[in-house]
Amino acid sequence: MQVLEPDEERLKEMGETQKVVHDEFQREKIKTEELDIAEGSYQGMNNFITFVRLLKKNDYDCFAGVSSIKGFGKSTFTIIAARNYYNKFLRPQEGKRFGIKELETYIGYDEDDVYKKATLALPTYSPLVCDESVNFAMAEDWSKTASKSMKKMFAKIRTKHLSIYFNIPEFFWLDSKYRNTMVSIWLLIIKKGYVIAFLPDLRPQQDHWHTKEFMEIPKYTFVDLLSPTKFQKVLNAYRKHPCFFDGFAFPKLDDRLYNAYEEIRNRLAIEREAKIRFAVVKEKELVKRYREREQKLLYFMNKEKAIPTEEIGKIIGIKASRVSQIMHRKDTPAIS
Repeated sequence: MQVLEPDEERLKEMGETQKVVHDEFQREKIKTEELDIAEGSYQGMNNFITFVRLLKKNDYDCFAGVSSIKGFGKSTFTIIAARNYYNKFLRPQEGKRFGIKELETYIGYDEDDVYKKATLALPTYSPLVCDESVNFAMAEDWSKTASKSMKKMFAKIRTKHLSIYFNIPEFFWLDSKYRNTMVSIWLLIIKKGYVIAFLPDLRPQQDHWHTKEFMEIPKYTFVDLLSPTKFQKVLNAYRKHPCFFDGFAFPKLDDRLYNAYEEIRNRLAIEREAKIRFAVVKEKELVKRYREREQKLLYFMNKEKAIPTEEIGKIIGIKASRVSQIMHRKDTPAIS
């Protein structure tokens, strides 16, 4: 197959992602069969995956924020993005395609899972879907230890050239460190099966995403999304935004993969809940033991004041410094 060379009329009809891909083909004379962007259904999605590869190939980060109203398909889109990238560029052998095993390999279901896969488990150039980024990447949690640790980790792993997808209900919930210095593409799913891509304005400034201009987009509702004519008006309004890059449709995830994804997610959620409950029980046991020790200490304080704090500590099993701390505490009750 020869290099893709559309005529002028066809170039006008291309989406922006496809134009970038086409330009890259022309510059490096890459054959279309190598990058697999054959025409057909969901060509925009295919072009986006190729665009991701071109970013990484040219040593740029692919750090995508993926946002939408609940139920519009954030997980569906990012799983398809990971699946298509794997099938085109990472398959270890012919015929091996993205399946249930890869759902556990390339999706991080909580912050611990994301951290482990980003730093250790995943090889270079892998996709990584951060399924619940609200757990560690929200602006309101910026001061928490886990949030700080994750930001440092993502800043250090860029040499692995991962394609990172942050699933979050509202893009502007993301901590500003992610939003303004790490995210290289924002994918807004404006209805089921359709996503708009925005690229940041890289000029030195505070507002890389031109947030004020979003207020100029007319109000729209679910009624507008159900009408093809009204939806086109909504899409045209987004196209006027300075950061608009492209818009394209994406397919529904097949039931086998989606059901497996939900099973894995729910199983891990139950396991996390069990761990939390276990930790709570252990904490209650430790508090009970601590209180029992305090009661013993109070007995010595009231009955055996001549005993040195070191001896009291040895008897009840705590440090002498802790004995002194409790003994001098103003709210220490007396035991008759």
